[in-house]
Amino acid sequence: MGKPMNVRTLASATVAGVAVGGALLLVRPPAAGAFALTGDSLDVFTRTVRVFDNFTDPEANANTQPDPAFPGYTGAELAIWKAAIEWSSEPHGSGGGDPHQPYGLGSGGANFDFVWLGNATGVGSADDNTCSELAGSGGGVIAFCEAPSSDGWRIRFYGGELWWGDPNKIQIPLGKDLQGVATHELGHALGLNHSADSNATMYAIVTAGALHWRSIESDDAAGVQAIYGAHSAAKPSIDTYDFPAPGVVRVRGSGFAPAQNELWFTPTTPGASAPVVVGGLASSAGGTELITSLPAGVGGGDVLVKLPGSAHDSLSAPCPFDLAGPPCEAPRVYGVAKLTSTGATADIGWTGEPSAQLANLELSLLGPPGGEQAVLFQGAAKRQTPFCGGELSIGGALKRVATTQLDFFGFVTVKVPASPAWVGTTRYFQWWYSDPADPFGCGTSNALEIFFCP
Repeated sequence: MGKPMNVRTLASATVAGVAVGGALLLVRPPAAGAFALTGDSLDVFTRTVRVFDNFTDPEANANTQPDPAFPGYTGAELAIWKAAIEWSSEPHGSGGGDPHQPYGLGSGGANFDFVWLGNATGVGSADDNTCSELAGSGGGVIAFCEAPSSDGWRIRFYGGELWWGDPNKIQIPLGKDLQGVATHELGHALGLNHSADSNATMYAIVTAGALHWRSIESDDAAGVQAIYGAHSAAKPSIDTYDFPAPGVVRVRGSGFAPAQNELWFTPTTPGASAPVVVGGLASSAGGTELITSLPAGVGGGDVLVKLPGSAHDSLSAPCPFDLAGPPCEAPRVYGVAKLTSTGATADIGWTGEPSAQLANLELSLLGPPGGEQAVLFQGAAKRQTPFCGGELSIGGALKRVATTQLDFFGFVTVKVPASPAWVGTTRYFQWWYSDPADPFGCGTSNALEIFFCP
């Protein structure tokens, strides 16, 4: 275990930060037993997030692998974008992008969503909604959020710390996880104080090297819902988009207003303080489609739908947006993962896309005992058959895709390039693993249904 780090709110209520144990703490006590609120909230027009990437530690920007669900950004920007997405009202695309919480990015369940704007051109003022590094150390404090936040906020990460910015890591050495700490600090920005729930991301203490702050827990979700209300049925939602003609974009979803809808896009211009907005749009197909000319200045990022008015539920969750087109259909999880001999579940996960052109699909396994053998199988059909004390969820002529070994933490990932024969077909994948302490000596994960696109 690493050195504990305390998260503190100064009594002046102007800064909320992360401090190393042993520092002088001036703590506002959290409400007993659960989340606590600062009294601040962000209206639908002040939920933007930007990153000024002045991080000096190479590890903060070591991740150079693009994620198709987060187009256009890598490194520290990608880590902080994923931190913001975790507070979203619903999953971001497939919900993938973090092996620590398979399919789970976007867990807030409230009428609240951050709006990703990409890069800032400077650290900005205390109310410019930017994240950046601050030189030196903070006498024990490693990061902080300047408040009150209702008219804007700013998050600073002290450069004297070792920041790990790779969201694909399942474990890091002693140091600070940029995505996890950013998730905590963005919780302060949206109006949460420290929680008394030790499992919560907004709890006041985290262990160095830990990644669990990336995933908000039930207490954190209850807190954001207390401020903005639980996810309303009236809130618009985006399913996908396409380009029916050159220079034209069609956004599909549900809950769009008959008229005066807006589409909000991530701008390509660094330093933009607002999204690129196309307004005055009438919906079609019973409130499920919006069609418009693609505006200038739009690139990789997100798209959101804004209904008329200023209510918290007038803004949709963000949908990944790429000028190259929508991502391939996301893999679908099905079946039941067997409990391992340690009581954990053996979960299958993925990163990348099932695209023959991109060839970046990787399938992972998390949960079995560390160091054991694991085998990834694929088949042409679903099945639900008792096997190895669990369930065999794939059928047809089974073929072995990879034989590998789990790491010390019970995690492994393998590349799965799309065979030309798979393009245009649906395949089914499941892991088998060795578990010597189990009565059957083995176990199975849940399964994935994957349609492979060109």
